[in-house]
Order: sequence, then C-alpha cells, then structure tokens
Amino acid sequence: MAPHEPTNSAAQWLDEHGDALYRYALLRLGDHARAEDAVQEALLAALQAKGGFRGESSERTWLTGILRHKVLDALRSRSREARWIELARSTAESRDPRFSDEGWWTEPQHAPRSPLDREEARRALSKAIGELPEAMREVFCLRELDGVSTAQVCELLGLTPTNVWTLVHRAKLKLRTALADSGKEGETGR
Repeated sequence: MAPHEPTNSAAQWLDEHGDALYRYALLRLGDHARAEDAVQEALLAALQAKGGFRGESSERTWLTGILRHKVLDALRSRSREARWIELARSTAESRDPRFSDEGWWTEPQHAPRSPLDREEARRALSKAIGELPEAMREVFCLRELDGVSTAQVCELLGLTPTNVWTLVHRAKLKLRTALADSGKEGETGR
C-alpha cells in the first residue's frame, strides 16, 4: 500500500486535535508545561514523519501514537532515583485482599448505567487520576490506561514488580476513595 500523506498542517492538527492530545499528555505527565512540550514534540515529529502516514488509522490516532512515545521519552528523561527509593521504602504494607496478585479487583465493579452517569464518572475519574501523587499517577497510567506490561514499567521507571504492584494497588484505593467522596461510589456500586 502506498503511503497516504495527511493533508493537515501542524496548525490544523493543533486546531483539530490539540485539546485531545494535551489532555492525553497532561493526564500522564501531570504538569502543564511538560504536557505542552510533549504535544509540540509530537507535532514536530509528525511533520517529519508525514510521508510515512499510511492512512490505516485516523490522523488523531496516528498523532496520539506519536505523542505516546514522546510521553514515554519525557518519563524516561526525568531523574527519579531519590523519589523511587523513598517509594520503595514505603511499600512494605501488606496486600489488600480486595485485589488479586495481579492488581485486579477480586469482586466485580459495576459501571454506571446511563450515558450521563458514565460521563460524570469519567470526569470524576480523570480528576482523581490527576490528583494522584506523581509517581503513583505515572505507574497507574502506564500500567492500567496504556496497557504497558509490568516488566516494561519496571524497565522504564527503574522499579521492581513489587513496587509497580503496590503503586497500582494504592492508586486504585485512592481512586475508589476519591470516587466515593465525590458521590460516585453509590452510582457505580449498583
């Protein structure tokens, strides 16, 4: 199949997809300036790779894929050794029986029933994820939102599997508490 070059310029991409790309980066990086930088880098990379776009996906999907790599680069570039050492010391707590060894809920969690309930729950969840401590948010987003394997998260962030499991576990607990505090627990627990 011959390459299908996108017809949009970086300015058009920014107009059409900038908000979605920025939200994606902000949720994962937790810092406005770093999110903006990642989006700019992704758009520059897209301009350079424009000829390689095959049209097998939408432009937004293609741009988000490029941005995902820029976000991972940003996470790799930060110095976090001291922060991870402190987190490793604090992970000595025992495991919660509400989660399996893989970090999944042992009891099914029920989704909101109406589209309005789902949208409200999504907004509350995004807000709660954004309020997680930085290291916890990074690990949770990589593992649970982006589907990065535990081994890859360990390699990327210099953690042990136990650290990853503990951070994901604690993030889930904090998110559950945040949703309960915002009144979402009763709606999702039907």
